[in-house]
Amino acid sequence: LDPELAAAHYNRGGMLAALGRGKKGLEALEKACELDPRSAAYHAARARLLKGLGRNEQALEAWRRVCDLEPSDAQAHAGRGALCAELNKLDEGLDAYEEACRLEPERGSHHYCRAWMLRDLGRHEEALPAWDRACQLDKGNASAHYNRGFALYKLERHAEALEAYEEACRLEPSDERSQYNRACALEILGRVDEALEVYREACRLCPDRAVYQHARG
Repeated sequence: LDPELAAAHYNRGGMLAALGRGKKGLEALEKACELDPRSAAYHAARARLLKGLGRNEQALEAWRRVCDLEPSDAQAHAGRGALCAELNKLDEGLDAYEEACRLEPERGSHHYCRAWMLRDLGRHEEALPAWDRACQLDKGNASAHYNRGFALYKLERHAEALEAYEEACRLEPSDERSQYNRACALEILGRVDEALEVYREACRLCPDRAVYQHARG
């Protein structure tokens, strides 16, 4: 097998994919993988293209192959985790993001995605430190602050949840979810007049959501 020929198929596959000819590009990348099965780069390119073609189960298998070939590649584990999330394979997704966090502990997106896996598994107490870390590493990520508030609210730490929701609202004041949950936290803390004003803001931002209108009363 000629690895240089494999590289030619790899480059051809990338060019075809860029031209929107995904199926032909996939054929070329699969040939590259056949000729040089130990190339993590070729399998990663195939995984990304399979994902783009909506063939998620096959894409996940390709990412697993990349992780086997390059176990120290944090982005490969993150790619595997993302596919697991889409396919509702939450336990494997959590394992993938935990490995990504171990390999790249300063990358906020890994902690964010690990926290999301824990949230979807209903493990809010374990998710909270991951949300904390995601917020520390990416202070401008409104979604991380929102989800940190969600975890705190689930744990009945309502005053802290309110602080998190307020930060999310400061970062993205037009996000009706953050405004609504901020209002819920205010209400449960007995700050009813303030809550009413924030419920009104959530309704203004999203007038079609019946739950917001009901909360406003």
